[in-house]
Amino acid sequence: MEHAVIPAPAQSLTDPVAVDPVVHRSWRRCRLRFNPHVTPHIVRANPVVLNHICLTYADLIAVARPFMEDIHQFVEGSGYVVLLTDNTGCIVDLLGDPSALRSLADVGIEQGIYWSEGLMGTNAIALALVEAMPVQITGSQHFFHAHHGLTCSAAPVHDARGRIIGVLAMAGRAETAHPHTLAIVMAAARAITNQFQTDMYLQEANRRLAELNSVFGAISEGVLSWNSDGIITHINHQAGLILGVVPRAVLGRRLSDVVELPERLLNADLAGGGVRDVEATLRVVNGVPVDCLVSLQPVCEGQERVIGCILTLRPIERVRRLVHRLVGARATFTLNDVLGQSPAMQRVRHQARLAAKGQAPVLLRGEPGVGKTPLAQAIHNESMRATGPFITLNCRAIPHELMVSEFLGYEGGAFSGAVAEGRPSKFELADGGTLYLEEIDALSLEMQAALLQTINTGHVLRLGGDAAHSRERARHRLHLGPH
Repeated sequence: MEHAVIPAPAQSLTDPVAVDPVVHRSWRRCRLRFNPHVTPHIVRANPVVLNHICLTYADLIAVARPFMEDIHQFVEGSGYVVLLTDNTGCIVDLLGDPSALRSLADVGIEQGIYWSEGLMGTNAIALALVEAMPVQITGSQHFFHAHHGLTCSAAPVHDARGRIIGVLAMAGRAETAHPHTLAIVMAAARAITNQFQTDMYLQEANRRLAELNSVFGAISEGVLSWNSDGIITHINHQAGLILGVVPRAVLGRRLSDVVELPERLLNADLAGGGVRDVEATLRVVNGVPVDCLVSLQPVCEGQERVIGCILTLRPIERVRRLVHRLVGARATFTLNDVLGQSPAMQRVRHQARLAAKGQAPVLLRGEPGVGKTPLAQAIHNESMRATGPFITLNCRAIPHELMVSEFLGYEGGAFSGAVAEGRPSKFELADGGTLYLEEIDALSLEMQAALLQTINTGHVLRLGGDAAHSRERARHRLHLGPH
């Protein structure tokens, strides 16, 4: 049997022009299932189901509650109730004056009541879910006559992906209906949706930050970054070890208060061009100079605006050890390879072991072909520097005019024709290992004086440089082998 709808005189199914099309479509759907004169059956979720729904929509409730409280304070005493439903129309939270809550509870506006169109006919909550748009339904626009005394404004709430997850609504008596209530609900629902999007972006940013911190912590290079104001924004554990600082203690401080960059890096920072794999000496404030291989990369916003810089650090010793390992700058002979059981050979092996345990330079003398180079390698492998490089340099093979630069190295631009990046001294290359000088008698008097100065002080001053490169004597050994 088909039920006829008996709306207000100005609103009838035969005169759809006088009715909002959204309401008219809902009436046409409801007339096939309900009798408008019958009180609708109120369906309430049992406590177990309601508790499960509230847990499922805990995030929605937590985000929406502050907005609901603001609306309640704004309309307090007006007889309105502010309510929140899930995406099935079940009321999961509501606020209002005690008198308004008691008055509206008679028609089913309570926590746990379902207000879907299939149960309650035409109403604002149901149409907000069906039409995915804000709706205000007042008086006779409701399908059931039992609801003609109500007015309700509702707006859907979307999650960050655009899906409807609930409805925010304001309900009251029909005589208090006002268009502004719909505007209030729309603004609050949009604010809740925006909050979900903000939370999603924040969570994504936190995940990316956690990934970035893991990457910075996993790489072997030190990473130091600062913003356009010169404030340190990130420093990983490796950078702290290289510079001898505690990362948490320097984070947020000015870069100039922690480390002094060479002029070349400062110019690259200001120009925004960046540099790559440059040997530099960083001066830690109240600390010691640190020799590093550095790369500086500007962080740009858009095409031109530099908003910060990232500096990567690698200890120069680690780089040189890697180079030595790749190019094979190692000694292969050991004392076990020194053959012979004569008393003379036994004395040689004994003296070699004693020399290996000491820290002083060793002078090897003998005729050509007696095996000074293998013995030097054997002493190296017997010492605590066995894992370091073994650098061999024939003093007679170096031209006189290049001897100083070969031994002491030079800074970039020290003289005409010099490599722009500079060149380390042989002592620096042999750091942690052994420097073996063949035919030492070929050195000029000037070079012998420079060599003696380096041995006595433990410092190397490159040509054109203004800072000495300190090397502990225990970390490298000179083997002098003239004919």
